[in-house]
Amino acid sequence: SKNNRKKNKQYHLFKNDLKNNNIIFFGDSHVEFLSRVIKSKIEIVPNNHFAYWIGPKTVVGLLSKVDIESIYKNLIKMLFQKKKKNYLVMSFGGIDVRCIFYELLFRNIVKNEKELFELFDSGLDILFNNIVKKLRKNKKLIGIGILALVNSSLKGKEPNTIKKLINEKSKELFPTFGSKLKRLRWTKKANYLLKKKLKNIKLIL
Repeated sequence: SKNNRKKNKQYHLFKNDLKNNNIIFFGDSHVEFLSRVIKSKIEIVPNNHFAYWIGPKTVVGLLSKVDIESIYKNLIKMLFQKKKKNYLVMSFGGIDVRCIFYELLFRNIVKNEKELFELFDSGLDILFNNIVKKLRKNKKLIGIGILALVNSSLKGKEPNTIKKLINEKSKELFPTFGSKLKRLRWTKKANYLLKKKLKNIKLIL
C-alpha cells in the first residue's frame, strides 16, 4: 500500500542517516552494553556508537545541582569531540523500578504509590528541564530519544524486615526487590510518565 511504501522509505532514510552519524547512549548501565552493539559481521568494534555512563543513578535521586552541571558539561564536550552529528539515546529508571521503589515503600519514606510516582515525576522534571531541553538547542545534535523501561525477568526478593533488606543490599548494591507483578505495574506507570513527559517536548520513546 501507499502508506507501507512511505513507512519503508522513511525507515531506509533513517537507517542511512544512522550510518552517517553517531549514536551516543547516555545514562545508566544499559548504555555501556548498547554502545558495544555491532551492525554487521565484518565489524569488530562499533564505529559510531558511544556511551556516557553516569554510574548507578536513580531518577528519584536525580540529581544534585553539581551533578547536573557536570553531566551537562561532559555531554557538551562529548558532542563537540565528534566530527559527525549525533543522536542521543537516554536510559534511566531501571534501578528505580527494580530496586528503589520497593525500598521506599517498605521503609515508609513515601506513604503510597501515588506519592512514590510524584517523586519519580519530580526526578524526570529535573532531568528534562536541566539537561534535555538545553541540549535540544545544540547544533551537533540531530535528535534525542529515551529507552522505554522493561520489567526484569528476575524473581525479586521481598524482605519483610529492615534487617533483611539491609542484608540483601550488603550482598548486592541494587538487588531486585518486589514481585514480577508489582514491578510490571510500576514499569507501566513509569513508562506512562516518561511518555507524557516526552510528548510535551516532542521527543520519542
